Amino acid sequence: MKALISEIKLPKNRFTGSRPSPILAATVLVFFALVAATVFASLFMHSNSESTSQRNLANSVDAGMDSITIELAEGISQLRAIQGLFNASEFVTREEFEKFVAGFLEEPHGVQALEWILRVPASQKEQHIQSIRQEGFEDFDIHPETPFKDIFPVTYLAPFSGNAAALGFDLYSEEVRRAALIKAWETGELAITDPITLVQ
Repeated sequence: MKALISEIKLPKNRFTGSRPSPILAATVLVFFALVAATVFASLFMHSNSESTSQRNLANSVDAGMDSITIELAEGISQLRAIQGLFNASEFVTREEFEKFVAGFLEEPHGVQALEWILRVPASQKEQHIQSIRQEGFEDFDIHPETPFKDIFPVTYLAPFSGNAAALGFDLYSEEVRRAALIKAWETGELAITDPITLVQ
């Protein structure tokens, strides 16, 4: 602000030819000082507003990432629990599965359905189909047809309502899902697919 004022040269009065009085000069300097202060304050407020917006955006991003991290951790815990259910039992009924996962589905984390997929050798495909049909799913089939030696059909599904089309779907038939299955199979760890389109 000082540099701005020091560059001001007060003009002569075109009627008298004299320079302005000290009072007028002081008034002019005060005026320009006020203008400069206003401009500076405006720029400061604008800069401060942008900084605040940037901080708010950064805080929102951080909060979103924290929320996603928490939801992923909860999802992993739920999958581990489901795995424990099947490892602890020789046979899990469909009713037991639905009751077990009911609490997970009530949580507000955006999960549409929970499934348990069995690895079935292609040579046992018909046997698997018949076993599911005997549970009351007379139209059950594994789809689509694939040339692979193993199939991974959706066998347990909850909730069934609204997701029935996924029952029997062979996850190994689709490239993105297949990549995640192979990774999980080979490493023994959980694997996340790239974005996919649901079949239900």
